[in-house]
Amino acid sequence: HNCPFDYRAAGRAAIEKANPVVKAEKVDKF
Repeated sequence: HNCPFDYRAAGRAAIEKANPVVKAEKVDKF
């Protein structure tokens, strides 16, 4: 899958926007 879009960084940004509290937990799992 050669998608030029960085879905991991975008997903991380989306999580931070949606729930900044969850961000701290999720970042360790990426």
